[in-house]
Formats: sequence, C-alpha cells, structure tokens
Amino acid sequence: MKKLSSRDRKFLIGGGITATVIVVAFYIIIPFVDSYASLDEELSRQGKLLQESVEVIRNKRVYQERSSGMDRELARLNRQLLDGSDEVTAQNQLETIVREIAEYSQITISRSFPIQGRTIEDRYSAITVEITVDGDLESLAAFLQAVGSHSKYLKVDEFNISSTISRRNQLRRLSPRMQISGFIKLSQG
Repeated sequence: MKKLSSRDRKFLIGGGITATVIVVAFYIIIPFVDSYASLDEELSRQGKLLQESVEVIRNKRVYQERSSGMDRELARLNRQLLDGSDEVTAQNQLETIVREIAEYSQITISRSFPIQGRTIEDRYSAITVEITVDGDLESLAAFLQAVGSHSKYLKVDEFNISSTISRRNQLRRLSPRMQISGFIKLSQG
C-alpha cells in the first residue's frame, strides 16, 4: 500500500469528518428535532383539550340547569299537544274542544267536518277540522280569542267570511268558515 500524501490525508480526514457530521445531522439531530416538534404540538393540543374539559367540569351545574330547563320546556310544549295517540282519537278531542269553545263564545257551528291529518317533519301530525259558524262579530271575535288562548295549541289555518244580502238589501248574513288544527306527536316505532 502506498503512503498517502499529506494533502490526501487532509482531504480524507475532512471528508470523514464531513460524512460523520452529515450522518449525525440526518440520522440523529433532525429526527430528534422533528420528534420534539411533534411532541410539543401534541402536548399543546392535549393541553387545550384538558382546559376545555376543566371548563366543562366547572360549568357542569350551568349545563345541568340548562338541560333541566329545556326538559321542562319540552314537557310544557308536549302538554299543549292533543292527548290522542292516534288521529281518530285526536280528531274527536279537537272537535269536542272546538264545540266547547263555540258554546262558551255563544256561536253556533252550522257545519263541521274533519280533514285528513298531515304529517309534519315525520314527528307530528296536524289534526284539522273545518267549521262554518253562525253568530255576531263580537261572539266570533270571542271564539277566535278562545281558540288562540286555549291550553292546547290550536291554530286557525284558514279563515273566510262570506255574506248574503236579503232581497230588500236589509239583512246581511255572515258565514265565517275556518279550519282549526291541533297537533299530536307520532309514535317513533
């Protein structure tokens, strides 16, 4: 083997040191820095999650109060639905309520017939009755007020008034016709 010149030795030593620095940098330092950065990022994410969890635990009572308030409101709204579990029973209840309100308001129902129920958002069904009434305007106003303030949620869907005049243009007969709806919750079966 031939002796290396001092220049070749310096080049070989410099190359070896450079190669060692490159190997150490790429296989030890850079992976360590990358794992440190990802560990720091994961710790930051876990810290935020922990802070949110602590905040939820601190506000547990507030969330429970809101939840119970929403449950009470839902129960109150469900009490405003008609009591019938099916359309036929609910239809009978709605007609009974409407007749009681009409009697209380001193108007006469001259014609009444049920209208087929319609489903609302797959959870509720609107139960409707169409009526024609006879009575004066004050009684009609009292009837509509009683419908709107009933303990069950009732809604006047349509309201039409037609009138007739006698031969001598003296007697004007008003014939109010309206559709009144109540609602039931459909079973989720």
